[in-house]
Amino acid sequence: MVAGLLQFFAQQLNYELNFISPLTQVILLPLQIAILVIMLMRWSNETYEIMDAELIVREGVFKRIEKSYPYNNMQSVIVRQSIFERMIGAGTVSVFVPTLGKDLIFSEVPNPKQFAESIKKAIPYSEKNQFIMSK
Repeated sequence: MVAGLLQFFAQQLNYELNFISPLTQVILLPLQIAILVIMLMRWSNETYEIMDAELIVREGVFKRIEKSYPYNNMQSVIVRQSIFERMIGAGTVSVFVPTLGKDLIFSEVPNPKQFAESIKKAIPYSEKNQFIMSK
């Protein structure tokens, strides 16, 4: 698709641009569409559910995976938003889990500050030891 646009503009400028043949473009187009569809399906099938005692993550298109993380194992919540993410109301929320020794990263979350606040409220003893930080 991009190569087709480049060739179109090259023809308008009388410039020879033959790095991708039309046959190759026809072969690559279904592959590009398939990759886009798979990416959209994966993104749309990932859900986060805030329960009373745990955070549940469900993901997968063909193989469904469900992970649960108890709140009493969570220590800190960080919200990250780029300029573009702020414009569209999305962001990334990281939750540090010391028992795992790593962050749980939730990408492309709508209303990330609200999501982080919901997690913070669910964490026991959050008023003493937990923080929500924005970067």
